[in-house]
Amino acid sequence: MGDEMTPDEFLPPDARARFDRIRATAREVFGDDYKARYFLVRPHPQLESRRPMALLLTEGDEGVRRVQDILRSHRTAAKG
Repeated sequence: MGDEMTPDEFLPPDARARFDRIRATAREVFGDDYKARYFLVRPHPQLESRRPMALLLTEGDEGVRRVQDILRSHRTAAKG
């Protein structure tokens, strides 16, 4: 195993469940793990330059809702 921590190693169960749901949705929307991870860890302008991952960890269900809204808009834009 590498030096990189996984969410299972440091997240409480409720936050882990939120993270897993959003990560799966991001993979579906962006088509691969790298792009999904990039989305989750980079500051996003629709989140006042906060990282989606930070909202998942600190704002509970409200953070999930905000990140899901952004992913929905990406999905809609991709469908054209």
